[in-house]
This record gives sequence, structure tokens and C-alpha cells, in this order.
Amino acid sequence: MAWAGLALAIASWLGAASAIATDFRAQYAGSAPVYLLRDRAGSAYALEVPGPGDSTLHRHYVTAQEFAALAALGARIAYLPEHPDSAIGPCTSAPFPQSFNIAFVEGVVFGNIAKCDPDSRPAGAYSQTVEFVLFTYAYAAQAAHTVVIPWFKNALHGHGIYFGDTSAIPCADGQDSTFNTRIEGWSEWSGFGPAITPYWASTGPLETGTCGTPMTDGWSPDTGAVTTAYAVSVRSTADQWVRYEVRRWDGSAWVVHTPPFVRDMRYAGWPNGPGTFDPTANGLMIGSTGPLGSASGLPWIVGIRELSTTWTAGWDAAPKASAVEYYDAALDHYFMTADANEIGDLDHGVHPGWVRTTQSFLVGPQGLPHGEPVCRFYGLPSAGLDSHFYSANSGECEAVTARFGNAWALESTDVFAADLPDTITGECPPRTEPVYRLWNGRKDSNHRYTTDPTVREAMRVRGFIPEGYGSQGVAMCSPLR
Repeated sequence: MAWAGLALAIASWLGAASAIATDFRAQYAGSAPVYLLRDRAGSAYALEVPGPGDSTLHRHYVTAQEFAALAALGARIAYLPEHPDSAIGPCTSAPFPQSFNIAFVEGVVFGNIAKCDPDSRPAGAYSQTVEFVLFTYAYAAQAAHTVVIPWFKNALHGHGIYFGDTSAIPCADGQDSTFNTRIEGWSEWSGFGPAITPYWASTGPLETGTCGTPMTDGWSPDTGAVTTAYAVSVRSTADQWVRYEVRRWDGSAWVVHTPPFVRDMRYAGWPNGPGTFDPTANGLMIGSTGPLGSASGLPWIVGIRELSTTWTAGWDAAPKASAVEYYDAALDHYFMTADANEIGDLDHGVHPGWVRTTQSFLVGPQGLPHGEPVCRFYGLPSAGLDSHFYSANSGECEAVTARFGNAWALESTDVFAADLPDTITGECPPRTEPVYRLWNGRKDSNHRYTTDPTVREAMRVRGFIPEGYGSQGVAMCSPLR
């Protein structure tokens, strides 16, 4: 569909369904604007990645009709200057806005930003976190993709994340790629690392193919409301580890759609090998395949709002505390805590029967921006329990509440911080060590958490069952001293 036709179609649609238009603008509008880049002549353009195999960012100059379409959607346009050296490419030397919005209309993306100056990363920064909310109108299986690339240098390279359809061709396992809406943990483009055959060299969380779980169209024509939106969080570290999570709005609360998923980007099991990585690269880009026209016969829109990017330091610079382990011989139960008040009470006999085992490991304090918040549950005596359970995976925390809420009471969503391991291999990120979780397998359900492989093996010999990721059962990762 030509852009003039698209503008008329959107205007007609807005006029015919004013309630829908109002609700859409309410969802899309906010304090964060849609940014466009502006060249030295003053012309506004968006970034365009034209298709697989092309690693060059291009300028898509915005037409009058496209401005009209954005205005009809309630977009507030703001501008950033392009880098003064045109040879560097279509990127900006201006600081990243604290937050901004992005709109995809018929395959064209407005508001994506490429940051090309090396000073955009604060000194000592170890990880870059990208967060945004995504919602849709009439989006279903168009050959377009949303690309989130932390740590890049003016072009896509082998360290990336995809959210959305990677292409219109079938997935690697032969399935239809119509609903390939998982974030992809590894990517490669022509000229950067291994060759691509025939289009994409990437994999979904299951590694066997690129297909993910369906992303239901978030627009409800009957009510004129966005009933499903997705909150996406991606963290990329200088050690080439990537962590992502997707939550879905169910109409009243955010619920887990894709639990936290962590991957070591150096892992040789990725198709075509591990991705290339440039630790000096800086910035963020969210892009699309460029103008594609209407694939469904209806105007379709993908909105990204509340997009923000932050930098955080690593464990070396973070405060730490010790999670101390105790044992009650009468119960044959283990318990660990990093809470200073609980440690004091246990050491001074406020809770008789508990003694230190000499085992401990380091954790981060509550509210630490690095790592994962660890939840804690208490097994209710009314259910035949008297024990505690910990998890660094927010998806597992929510699953315990949903499935066993009558037996396990949530005490806190953040008792301390720890890292998640690679959720396939169980390997822990650099500068951390594995925390093994073992379950006694009894009705009085008790878990032991240890960083000592000899303790893990001794508990396994006693009949305790390893739980967690990888063959060793790694539940979380503790920062090293």
C-alpha cells in the first residue's frame, strides 16, 4: 500500500472508529516522544535495515504522508542530530533520551535510534539493560522483525536479540514462522562472523529452531482497548552473556510470558558457532526490515513505549553479604539466610535447635540493580511443611504461587540478589560460582543450597534430588569474593 493510501486508510479507520482511535492514543501517548534523526540539511529520517544479509544502516527519509500518519496515531515527534561525521553512518552523538517511544506502521519503524559515540557507556559499566512495552494492532505474521541490539557499532553484528518475526520463510525445524515471537539469543549478519545460509543464523530458546511461542494480537476491535501488551527486558553484559524476560499484561497485572532466559553468547552450540562481539561497541538500536506494504490487507501497527536503556556496574563494584546456612537435627532441615536480624536471632538461640553448618556464600543486597532478585517462600505447617524455598527465576516464583499457593506462602520477592546461570547448560557467568539446589524428596519438603561440589555430592548420595539448570542442578550463581 502506498503511503498516501496508508494515510487515507488510517484516517478513514480513525474516523470510522473513534473509540478505537482514542483508546489507541491513550495507550501510545505519554511523556516519551518518538525520535527521528535529522541530517545537517534539516531533513528527518528513520533508520532502515532493508533485509537479511545487509548489515548497513540506511536512511529512510520521512514523507509528508508518514508525518500525517504518525500525527493521526497521536505521536509526539522529537529530533536528534546525526553524527557530524557522515562517514560514520546514520547515528547520533547526542545522549540517549531517558525514555522514548517507537511506532511501526506497515513495516516502517519510526523512533529507532543508533548511538555511535564510545562515551555513551559510563566508566566502569558492565551491563546494558533495555526495557520496553510492546503492543499491537492487527499485527499477525508480517515479514517484519523488531531488533534490539545492545553493544553494537553502527551495524548489526553477532551479539543480538530479536523480538518478533525474523522472516517470512519457514523456521529451521520446518514449522511456519508466523508466530516467531520469542527473543532470539544469537544472530549473525553478512560480513560479521560465520556465513548465513540462507537467511538467518539464529535460534530460539529451545535451540532446535527459530520458532517461538505465539504473540496474540494485543488489539481488541470489540472493545477498542489494548488487552494484551508485552513488557520486555533485555540485559547484555561485557562478558557476552544475555538475559531476557517477557511479561504479558492480562488486563489487571503483568504475568510471566517467557520466564527469564540466560545464555552464554560464546556457547559453541549455537548454529554457525558463537557470535562475534565488540566490547568497545556502544549503543542501542531497535529497527525493522523497512517498508513492506500491507501483508494482511489491513493497516497494522506495532507500538513500543516506555523504552529505556540503563548501564550498571558488575559484581566487582557491588556490595555483598553472606548467606549463612543453619541445620536443625531434630527436623533434619537446612535453612539459609542473608538477613542480619535472622542471623542474629539464630545465633543467639531465639529459634532453638538451629546451628551453623560453617557453609555460606555471597549474595547481593535487596534492590541491587545487578543480578536477579531472589524470592523466598515459607512452607506452611498447616500443609505439613515447615521449610523455606528460594529461587532467582521470577517465572519459577510465580509458578510456585500459582500452583502451590495454598501450601507455600510468598514471604518476599527480593530477599537478596544473585545471578541466573545459563538456563540450558547451567554454567554461571564469569566472576560467579554455582549455587546447587538439592531437595530431600520427602513430604516435609526441604531444600539445601550450597556452592561446595563435595557437599552437593554427599547430599546426592543421601538421596537428595538435584534441582536447577544443567546436569548439575544449578539454581543460581553467587558472586565471588
